[in-house]
Amino acid sequence: MPMLTTSEILRVGVLLIGLSLLCGCKSTGSTLADLLEKQKNFDKYSDSYSGVLYNNDELDFSIEFDANWKIHTQFADFTEQQKKFAEYFSTERSEVLFIGLNDKMKMGVRCMAEVLSMPLDEYAKTVRKQNTDTKNKYKITFNTDKSVTFDNFEAVSFVYEAEVNPLNVFVFDAILFKNFANDYRLEFWTKKDNYDAVKDIMQNIYKSITFERTDIESDQTDDTAVTQ
Repeated sequence: MPMLTTSEILRVGVLLIGLSLLCGCKSTGSTLADLLEKQKNFDKYSDSYSGVLYNNDELDFSIEFDANWKIHTQFADFTEQQKKFAEYFSTERSEVLFIGLNDKMKMGVRCMAEVLSMPLDEYAKTVRKQNTDTKNKYKITFNTDKSVTFDNFEAVSFVYEAEVNPLNVFVFDAILFKNFANDYRLEFWTKKDNYDAVKDIMQNIYKSITFERTDIESDQTDDTAVTQ
């Protein structure tokens, strides 16, 4: 079985992470009427990526990356693979906020928002169940599933592996967090043999998440949260 090129790694990662971390049962109809209806669900929130900063004015948060990242926030700028995922995922209450690639470090990232009014621990249970449902298809192995505490918010961390074939095993590193009624998933992926080289980059980006409003009270997931 052949090794994948860097572009194939990132492309397959988009597909795998889409299949393994979706938690809704959303229509995949492809008629013109369906696509026009879905179009209403893209780019609902006012956001941008400039320099190294992702900023979402409407949802009141920002994330800092570095100069090696190429981040796209508009549906029109997504690749065909990314558009297919956005069409599947996006509804009146959910949106793929951005998708990005870091060719130098051979890793990808994506952030999704869902207006679920769901406590963080319940949201995490939903995602865990979906991961369990798809576990056998991609030989998913869980390495980390825990509550974590950052400086200004609580999150749930998932780190797991998914095997395309014996020569191509991916590691997915994700956090789930919330702000008011919105539940978020910020997710990274890379090849297994590259994970140790890039995991600190992921952690630094998680730590950079900042809420613009100062009156937000983070939801506590449980009393076992650990400090990063």
